Amino acid sequence: MRKKKVVILGDLNLDIILKIDELPPPDTSVAVENASYMPGGVGGNVASHILDQTVEPVLLSAVGKDPIGDFLLRDLKERGISTSYIKVVGKPSGVMIILLDSEGEKRILGVRGANEEAAYPEEELEAAISGASIVHGSGYFFLNSDEGASLLNSYRVAKTLGIPTSLDLEGIALQKREILREIERQVDYVFVNTAELLELTGINDVKQGSLALWRILKPKAIFIKAGNIGSYLRTGENVFIYVKGKSVKPVDPTGAGDAYNAAVLKSIIKGENLINAAKEGNKAGMKAALKIGGR
Repeated sequence: MRKKKVVILGDLNLDIILKIDELPPPDTSVAVENASYMPGGVGGNVASHILDQTVEPVLLSAVGKDPIGDFLLRDLKERGISTSYIKVVGKPSGVMIILLDSEGEKRILGVRGANEEAAYPEEELEAAISGASIVHGSGYFFLNSDEGASLLNSYRVAKTLGIPTSLDLEGIALQKREILREIERQVDYVFVNTAELLELTGINDVKQGSLALWRILKPKAIFIKAGNIGSYLRTGENVFIYVKGKSVKPVDPTGAGDAYNAAVLKSIIKGENLINAAKEGNKAGMKAALKIGGR
């Protein structure tokens, strides 16, 4: 059976995960008990989670000409993910420092580095996207040196070919919300978490905030990730559904949202209904939160 192709535009990073009891005060040094060095980044995470016997991820991203970049590329190859469309550039590879407290809450500091140089001419996008079942992008791509031109062009190519599109808003929510008007009707499936939704809309109510976002973007559906309680689904002006999740104490929620996205996308390209897709997303996100690392 021929595998379904999913094109993913997103970051590749080295994640340095430190477990802490609390943030240290200024001018002090604290030795942490555990440190983990893991491959991460939303692009690599989604690709890793979506890969199986029926789905082939095609990842568009960038790494630096450095040992971290070598490590990230080697990890993808060992997983069976093609690196054909990953740029190797002069900037240092992306690195994220993730602070995890005893309750499983995270704080992330980092530099995107080489990811900012992930840019693609239209003919390369056409080659990557041809025959795909869906094109998924990360909002962080709008922070790239090309200001998101590659991601916008990937959506235009996909639309021309009749291929559905999806986007996790991510970086748009915090740093480039003005881009929302540019992606109106360009994206079929939108992913956002509750904190990002509040940032974007200024509305401290998931139902009303998702309605405001839906009116701007006009997608087929918005999936709102809500951590331990599950997720919400908006598919129209008057259609807002809560999809209950199983509450667990997270070990590391770093890649839970990426696992959710991958499971939803996999369900969509298999033709499942959107409520079942959200249920699968909830299960995948919960499972991912029970281990260290994003993959």
